[in-house]
Amino acid sequence: MTTYSQTIGPGGGVNIAAYENADGSGFAAVVFWARNHSSDASIRRNGGALLHTVVIPKGSTIDSAFYWARGDSAGNATMDMTFFMNDVDDANNFSAEADVTSRVRTSASVKWANTSLNSSCGGALIQSPDLKSIFQEIVDRAGWVSGNEMCVILRGDTTGTESFVNDDRTPCAPHPYIVIEFTEPTVGGGGGGPQQQAMMELIAG
Repeated sequence: MTTYSQTIGPGGGVNIAAYENADGSGFAAVVFWARNHSSDASIRRNGGALLHTVVIPKGSTIDSAFYWARGDSAGNATMDMTFFMNDVDDANNFSAEADVTSRVRTSASVKWANTSLNSSCGGALIQSPDLKSIFQEIVDRAGWVSGNEMCVILRGDTTGTESFVNDDRTPCAPHPYIVIEFTEPTVGGGGGGPQQQAMMELIAG
């Protein structure tokens, strides 16, 4: 098993993360921040996170993909959000494409509902559902090339009680991150390639 890791440090701005209201207003390339509950699209928020140099060969099988984040609400808050990917071969950073809400999204999506939000600095991170389907859709694209960029989109939905996923917690640790495990495609008729783990820490600040 091979481990590919990337830490995205604080202060990276447009090359790391951004958020935007569901109506397309309020774009800011600052943090990966999503907000659910409100039916008002000018308040509900979508988050975007860019994954740099994603070394996953085309045709690989994504075995699992999980995101660990820190909530920014507690008490009776219930999270109701949906993960997508930006459905392109090589995602733009948030300077070249200053947008989250209107980016083309994958047909695959993963709903994330969680009642155990943790907003404390240094507390345990929240684990997402398995996101392998949305990553698989990108790796299966005809134009995908290993080493390209990917962009994760987290949409704040209209149900649940108000909650946030806000990764503006630097220098809190542990930091939010994504781990992707995958199996390379068979080459030359031999056995399947080794299972590899791609690990990318998303730290927004």
